[in-house]
Amino acid sequence: MSVPQISRSQAFFRVVVTYVAALSAGAIVFFAGPDSEPLLRLLLADVVATFVVYGASVGASNTSFYDAYWSVVPPLLLVLAWSLPDAQTADPTRQWLLLGALSYWGVRLTWNWARGWTGFDHEDWRYVDFRRKLPAPLFEVVNLAGLHLFPTLIVFLAMTGGVFAWRSPEAAGPLALVGAGVIVAATTLQLVADNALRQFRLEKKSRDDILSTGVWSWSRHPNYFGEICVWWGVWLVGLDGGAPAWTVAGPVAMTLMFRTVSIPLIERRMAARRSGWAAHVARTPMLLPLPGR
Repeated sequence: MSVPQISRSQAFFRVVVTYVAALSAGAIVFFAGPDSEPLLRLLLADVVATFVVYGASVGASNTSFYDAYWSVVPPLLLVLAWSLPDAQTADPTRQWLLLGALSYWGVRLTWNWARGWTGFDHEDWRYVDFRRKLPAPLFEVVNLAGLHLFPTLIVFLAMTGGVFAWRSPEAAGPLALVGAGVIVAATTLQLVADNALRQFRLEKKSRDDILSTGVWSWSRHPNYFGEICVWWGVWLVGLDGGAPAWTVAGPVAMTLMFRTVSIPLIERRMAARRSGWAAHVARTPMLLPLPGR
């Protein structure tokens, strides 16, 4: 389906209006179920909002409509959870540590998306590959289940420890500080990595050029390493607030997703497009940063 070309500012306006509508729909669902289990209410709100964004992405024939959802929603879920009775009597120190650290992460990641997104003329190369390889009906199944609902669900799972911490009346302990510190440090690593990558793309002279300086000489994927650490930081804050053991499934699932899906996809792409990639792999760790190697 062809979509009339619109300017970048018009595209941004359309995204903002859609996200406001999606978050409003989610909030309505959340407040409509006051007798339900809090996690279930938050999950339903998250899923309903995702369906609104999915509808808009189909209308725009551009799945990158969803890209900012990953970073916009987690801090807002915490704000929504403030209306829960036990959240209002919970320890405020832990709440502000988590909200402050996660907001720093969300603002950074959203800004990085916004400054690099040129409008509906751009769609993530992975989505483009799916569109090209799959028949339209099958692509829409993958689009809804794999490219919209799956990331919503995995981020929500990674947030569960933080939601328990958000509602805990116990005084914040050392783990809350450590967890918030991990989130801030990991986000700062991502900020440095993304700025270096943006500058590299603006200055590179050859298609074969590979970014291998600064934090990108420590790891082939420092931005992904930072993202994984953010969710382990959220879980540590949750652990401080008495989150049940099963919430560790969130950061574990996030780690596995990046390690088994996201990184292999981009590694295969780089190997096919960069003649010096094998040499870069030989001298640079894949994920865990090793400064000075």
